[in-house]
Amino acid sequence: MKNSVLLTFMILFASAGILSAQPNPPDYYTGRTRISGDGYTYNIKLSKYSLNISNALNEIVHTSPPQTELWFQRFTDMIKGDVAVNFFKSIAPDEIKAILNEYKYEKSKPSGRDSFINSMTVILAVNPITGEIMELYFSFSNTPALRGINPDKLYQLEQYIKQNIKVTGDSFDFSFFINPVKTAEDIEKIENEMRKHKWIRSKIDLSLQKI
Repeated sequence: MKNSVLLTFMILFASAGILSAQPNPPDYYTGRTRISGDGYTYNIKLSKYSLNISNALNEIVHTSPPQTELWFQRFTDMIKGDVAVNFFKSIAPDEIKAILNEYKYEKSKPSGRDSFINSMTVILAVNPITGEIMELYFSFSNTPALRGINPDKLYQLEQYIKQNIKVTGDSFDFSFFINPVKTAEDIEKIENEMRKHKWIRSKIDLSLQKI
């Protein structure tokens, strides 16, 4: 019995040691208000809980979007971003490994940290006529793993999103709703409403459950 208890304790201790021994990712953003690389300059806004990374050329995405009907705001809150998620996974495997390790470590703590979330969102300003992404910025939780995402990778992701994603009426993620949009008439109604505005705001979810 004593040997069994001792063995269990040794396994738990070793597991905790492995988790706590995870290497610290680099920190690209703490203490900075701006960071530059090949072809880009990003403005950095870091608070206790959040990290915003925005192209210095952005002009409208941080302003208040045009007023829309409530039902329209509800349906255009999030677009389907699987292609962006898959591209991010392909260019940032080390960063994703650090994010997953951080999550496992937080979950291993005595408190369990069930509420721990690596929030990773791309905020978009969309041209409602062409569907093109006009501007975007990254809105992340302020955690060591997310501060360790190389800004070069974010610039690659920004360029990929702008070049490969166009927003149409059926781009929006309606899975959040009990009665999701299903019909062609629903899609047409959304597209007609989009065209009334100079730009609309939406977002892509890159968070843990997506990667």
